[in-house]
Amino acid sequence: MSAKVRYLRYLRGIVGNNGMQGFVSSGKVESNKAK
Repeated sequence: MSAKVRYLRYLRGIVGNNGMQGFVSSGKVESNKAK
């Protein structure tokens, strides 16, 4: 599970750098499902 969370944070970091808010919101939804 920790690897999955790290992967989501990694994607969110890239998305944040690119400024793509749609992907950021979807990443948050996925992280909530992981919990």
